Amino acid sequence: MSISTMQQRRPHSTVAIPDGSGATTTREQRRNERRIAKEKRNNYGTKKYRRVKRTRTTNNNNSKLYRIILGKWKNDPYLQITFFTFMLCTIFGISIYRMFHGGNSSNSHNLDAPAKHTPFQANRASNEYNSDNAGGSLLSKLRGELFVFFFAYWFDYCVGYQVCSHLMQLFSIATTHFQSLTYYTYSKGGLKYTIPESLKRIGNKKRWYADLRYEYDTEILPKDDERSLAFVEAERAKQGQYVQKLPQAQTPYDIHNCPEYPVEDYPIQWPVLDVLHNWPTDDHDADAHKEIYQGICIFDYNTEYEKADNYRHAEVPFVMRNDPQVARTTERWNSPGYMEKLLMGKEDQMRRTEYSPNNHFMYWVDKRTKEQRRAEQKDLKVKRKAGEDAHGGFGRGDQVEMKEAMGVLEELNDLKRQLQAAKDYAEDHEDDDEAQEEVKHLKHKLNEAKKKKNADGALQNWQPPTENMRMTYVDWLEHANVTDDQLGPDNPHYYFRLIGCGDMGENTADGSCDKGSSEWLFDELTFFQPRRGDERPFYIIEPKQQKGIHCRFGMKGVIAENHFDLSRNAITLLGGQRRYILSNPSECKNMNLLPRGHPSARHSAVDWSNPDLVNYPTFEKATVNEIVMQPGDVLYLPTNWFHYIVSLELNMQCNTRSGGERINREYVTECGF
Repeated sequence: MSISTMQQRRPHSTVAIPDGSGATTTREQRRNERRIAKEKRNNYGTKKYRRVKRTRTTNNNNSKLYRIILGKWKNDPYLQITFFTFMLCTIFGISIYRMFHGGNSSNSHNLDAPAKHTPFQANRASNEYNSDNAGGSLLSKLRGELFVFFFAYWFDYCVGYQVCSHLMQLFSIATTHFQSLTYYTYSKGGLKYTIPESLKRIGNKKRWYADLRYEYDTEILPKDDERSLAFVEAERAKQGQYVQKLPQAQTPYDIHNCPEYPVEDYPIQWPVLDVLHNWPTDDHDADAHKEIYQGICIFDYNTEYEKADNYRHAEVPFVMRNDPQVARTTERWNSPGYMEKLLMGKEDQMRRTEYSPNNHFMYWVDKRTKEQRRAEQKDLKVKRKAGEDAHGGFGRGDQVEMKEAMGVLEELNDLKRQLQAAKDYAEDHEDDDEAQEEVKHLKHKLNEAKKKKNADGALQNWQPPTENMRMTYVDWLEHANVTDDQLGPDNPHYYFRLIGCGDMGENTADGSCDKGSSEWLFDELTFFQPRRGDERPFYIIEPKQQKGIHCRFGMKGVIAENHFDLSRNAITLLGGQRRYILSNPSECKNMNLLPRGHPSARHSAVDWSNPDLVNYPTFEKATVNEIVMQPGDVLYLPTNWFHYIVSLELNMQCNTRSGGERINREYVTECGF
């Protein structure tokens, strides 16, 4: 390496260097000075000091804060005395508290403990905390007196020595500086904003989402539960209250002030035809139908939490209102522009959307072969290019054709059950020749029934009720947010869907369960997070059994056909209004469900907008109740409960499932499920 190159890399090794007095010293002079100093240290045994590397001075916010606090601490003896006194009082107070408190922490309330007195308390803990028995003893009173005494003593000490002002001044300086430091590091890109109550392994960890939440959490909508609850209340006030003024729609309990535990026959139900005549499902004028057949209770999260917990343990439906976490999400999702930024910003995805040529939407499982699906998709593309009104769905289908298909499929399912029972018996009685012959006979009958099914074409005329497609949120909004003159039961309707995978399956927290999944749903809906232990949300019963978070945005008039689910459901409405018609699992026989083997099994074959009582005479025996969900509401729907849903306006609804119960299982088993 040449000397010129070395000098270029060491710009400080110049020949002439100022010494501060105006004169200069050469490089050789400086070397001689260092050599002489080294000889003196070696000869005279002076202490050798470690050479410290010089660092460049920067505007470090952390060191600046440290210097401010250290300066206050050194120059203010009152502050030092106050700090040490406070620490001593705190340690002494905690010791006294623990001594008198004993082991009473085991009596804390357990949400998942088994129940004790009445039938509806069957799964409660025997050691459940009771506020009526707490706080009345001498030790309980003494604990409170001790804390008051120590706080008063410390405060009096502060006032006596006039150091409270110093302490508050220091706290103010530290708080202000920390806020500026946080903004500085975040705005400069040094740190990523941590979303409140987010989980480490689940949720959206991308920078664009953190930037969006930072903007709303710190500037536009900082956390203020009182403001969020007021927003939700104002939304409900605009939509109006639904009441039980109909003489025939009364209940023996006040739905807004329900008893501590569910009464017998809760919730009250009424004949389905009375409910449908009072408010037809194709009528979406909510203002004209404020008198409804409501049978389920509405609880306030802040004042009736324990009461709602009793109903949840009894596995009966109810609605929770005024949950601060739900209110915060509701306010944020209804903030102008937020959903566009959330769904059309850095994550501009084509998401699942269902299309129907009318307002009926029925879930279905595609049983077509891959070749059939590809051929039909190809035909649809050709029709669309030609400008034809092409779609892959035809709505809920014809009730008469469904009845015929039901007969064939029910015969098949019945033969399958008989054959399984005969096989089980034959295995235990191998020497019984008649049992072996019975198995052969049932196998023959089952094969003949399958041939008949294929020959009669029970499902040959079946078409998917809806067409599954993908579109962006803005595209869906253009189709869905239309005026009433473009709506109607026979006009096209669209259903927009979001899915947050979470722990839906093995290694799905990365969103691999669905193309374009929305994992930020776990950051937005923190009350649906699969937390465990003491942090488990009220609406999540079995976190390990959670099947993700699903959101459906419905346009006005959309109907989700009557059906039941094999797991408990927590459903929240974050915007708009939805009408839910509910029914007890004991009504299964009257619901005329499509049987196993049908693509839409578990759904009612009856068109509730125009029920065919000739082919489905038992339907008029069914009983139901209804409720209109409004922004901020959370509906707890137990396992196997029927629900029929009508969108009364443009709305946003999300739900999650977390395990199931065996309660009422016998009713759906009788129906073939």
